[in-house]
Amino acid sequence: MLSHAHIPNEFWAEAVNTSVYVRNRSPTKALNGITPYECLFEKKPDVSNLRVFGCVTYVHIPDNQRKKLDAKSRKSIFMGYPEGVKGYKLYDPVSRKFLGSRDVIFLEKKFHDFDVQTSSNFDDRTDDDILIMIEETPVDANQNQDEIANHRVAENAEGNQQANDQRVGATFEETFMNKVRNVGERRMRRPPKRFDEECYLANDSRY
Repeated sequence: MLSHAHIPNEFWAEAVNTSVYVRNRSPTKALNGITPYECLFEKKPDVSNLRVFGCVTYVHIPDNQRKKLDAKSRKSIFMGYPEGVKGYKLYDPVSRKFLGSRDVIFLEKKFHDFDVQTSSNFDDRTDDDILIMIEETPVDANQNQDEIANHRVAENAEGNQQANDQRVGATFEETFMNKVRNVGERRMRRPPKRFDEECYLANDSRY
């Protein structure tokens, strides 16, 4: 499992736990074709939540945990199933922490590339800080996919703009002046005619 997902050996515990979770919900000849879960609990297990171990995921960030301009989803790696709670166990390669959520989009054919720095600087983990639960909010999967795609397009556009600025060697002042020139002439603003200066003359006419 670790080799297939290109995951460092430091995550062997997550691989073992996921393997046991799947084996307990798989039929076996030793139990006459039923699953160990069914033999123990006398009901068939729900396997609709099974996913490819180590695949790339995008977890939805609730509104109360992000600012207005922050991304609405976070890239993470599927690391199994948390014990005692519903949802998925995920790993954030940026913060190097585990988190749990049910609002997740899976890219089961895509895997994260762990660089040497991420693998070698892996922190020791304890049971107290191994999992951070994210509060779930109802979210449309199609809408979340559109938001992720729009976020990627915005990042690419911003990266291309920065690369162009570095390529031409433009300073901040030059870039600012170029933007100002493209604004165009501003329309002259005049006060309404009712505010014009007027002179009134009273004529006393006697007949």
